[in-house]
Amino acid sequence: MILVTGATGHVGRAVVCRLASLGHDVVAMVRDVQAASRRLPSGIALRVADYEDASAFDELYAASSDPWNFSASA
Repeated sequence: MILVTGATGHVGRAVVCRLASLGHDVVAMVRDVQAASRRLPSGIALRVADYEDASAFDELYAASSDPWNFSASA
């Protein structure tokens, strides 16, 4: 699984779309599922987490084989 943070931003969204088009198992870290559902392709797994919630963030990173960070706030 490839975790992409900042997945709904300009660069992160492009990365999510490209990885998915290449057949990779992509998980998007998002703060707002409804907004992410409108911005990202269907079929992308969405996981709610925020940099303010260290335990949720750490859990996602631990479960990922290849985390990619595209968040401007990180």
